[in-house]
Amino acid sequence: MSELEKQLRDLHEQWRKKWTMIQAIIVCVLAFLTLIAGFTFAGIKKNTYVPYVENGNVIHRAYLGDNEFYDENYLNGTHAYVASLIDSMTADFSYDLEMAATDVRFQYIYRVDAQIEIKDKASNSPVFNPVETILPTTTKVAEGKSLSIKELITLDYNKYNSIAKNFVDSYNVKNTENTLIVRMHVDVVGMSESFTKDSTGEYVIELYVPLLENTVKPSVSTTIPAGVQVIVAKDTTVQTVFMILSIVFGSITVLGAAWLFIFIVFTRNKHIYYARKVKNLATNYKAYIQKILDDYDTTGYQVIRVAEFTELLEIRDTIRQPIFMYENDDKTATKFFIVTCVNSIHIYEVKVEDDPEGEAEYKLKPFILFVAASWEKTKAFVKKVCHHIKAFIVKLYRAIKAFVVKLFTKSNPLDSQEPQEIPEIQEPEEPKEPQEIQELKYPASNNKNRKNKNLVRKNAKKGAKNKTIIRQ
Repeated sequence: MSELEKQLRDLHEQWRKKWTMIQAIIVCVLAFLTLIAGFTFAGIKKNTYVPYVENGNVIHRAYLGDNEFYDENYLNGTHAYVASLIDSMTADFSYDLEMAATDVRFQYIYRVDAQIEIKDKASNSPVFNPVETILPTTTKVAEGKSLSIKELITLDYNKYNSIAKNFVDSYNVKNTENTLIVRMHVDVVGMSESFTKDSTGEYVIELYVPLLENTVKPSVSTTIPAGVQVIVAKDTTVQTVFMILSIVFGSITVLGAAWLFIFIVFTRNKHIYYARKVKNLATNYKAYIQKILDDYDTTGYQVIRVAEFTELLEIRDTIRQPIFMYENDDKTATKFFIVTCVNSIHIYEVKVEDDPEGEAEYKLKPFILFVAASWEKTKAFVKKVCHHIKAFIVKLYRAIKAFVVKLFTKSNPLDSQEPQEIPEIQEPEEPKEPQEIQELKYPASNNKNRKNKNLVRKNAKKGAKNKTIIRQ
C-alpha cells in the first residue's frame, strides 16, 4: 500500500468521523429541544386569568313643568327637586371597562329596567315591587383593551308616582318607604377563541328616586360582583406555539437521524469494513485470541486456509491450542491462525479486498429498491398528469383561437366581399380589364402556366388587330 493511499485513507476516516460527530451533536440538540417543547406543552397551565377594572355612573336631571319660580328648563343632580314641578326625568348611564390584556374580543350584555319598591319600614320587607323593562337585553361585541357603554334613559316620574300612590291609597298601606329604582345591568364575557364564556357576575348601576314625597333627592349606587374581577381564559396561544415547536423539532430530529444513518452507512469503504470486521472478531473472542507483533514464519508447515472464523474456533476446541492474531503494518490484512503439533497451520485471513460488493449496498438494497420503485411510480404519475394538463391547454387554446377568428370574421360581412367596379366609370377601351384582375388571383406557383397564358393573350390581341385591318 503506497503512502498516498494511506494518506487518502486517513483523510477519509478523519472527514467521516468529523462529520459524523457534528451531525450526531445536531441530532442530539434537536432531540433535546423536542423534549423541552413537548414537556412545556404538556405541563403548561391551560387556564389563565385576565384581570379588568370596571366603573359605572349615572347622571340624572329633572325637567320642570311650567312654573313662575325657576328660569331653567331642568335641574341637575346637585339639586333636590320639588315633586309637583317634575315633568320628566333623564338618567344618563355610563359604564367603562379596562382590560389588562390587549387585542381581546369581548361579548357584553346589558339591559335597563325600572322597579317600584314599596316596603314596610318596620320589617324592611318589600310589599309591592313590580319591574318594568325600559331597555331590553342588548348583546354587542367590543374588540381591544377597553369597553364603554352609554345609554340615555327618559323616565316618566309622574307615572311611577301615580302607580305607587294608587297602591298605597287602595290598600291604606301606612309606614312605607316608596322608591323608584332604575338599574342598568352589565355582564362582560370574553368570546375570542382563547377565552371561555365564563361570567363572574353582573355589574349593576342603580338610581334611587323617592316617590310620594314633596321633595325628591335622587341617589346613585353601584353593585360590584363578588370575587376577583377577572375573566377566566384558556390562552392557547402559548400552547400552540410549543406544540408547533415540538412537532417541527421532532420531525427535523427524525429526518436528521435518518440522514445520519444513511451517511454512516454510505460513507463506509472497504477499509472501514475491514477494520470493523477485525475489531468485532478481536472483541467477541478476546479470551481465545492472542495478538503477536511479528509475522509467523510458515516455512516447513502445511498451510491450511479456512473459509470462516467459526471453523478456526472448532479446531481450537479440538486441539486446545490458542488462536494467534497478526495485523500487517499497512492495516490491510489480519491473520488468525492455529499452529498444530503435526507441522500444519490453519489460517483465517481478513483482507481489505474481502468486501468487493460492499456491505452497505447489500444491507440497504431493499431500501434502495423501494425508493427506486416509488420514484418510478411517482414519475409515471407526474408524467400522466402533465400529459392531461397539456392536452387540456391545447384544447383550450384551439377553442379560444376558433372563437376569436369567428368573432372577427362576423364583425363586418361587407369587408369580406371584393370591391365591385361601377359600370359608369369603366372605360370602353379596356373590356378585358376584369379578366386581368381575375388572372391576378391565380397562384403564382406554376411559372410555365403563367407564361403560356401570356402568349395566348398576346396572340389574341394580334388577331384582333389583323381583323380590324381587314375590315378597313
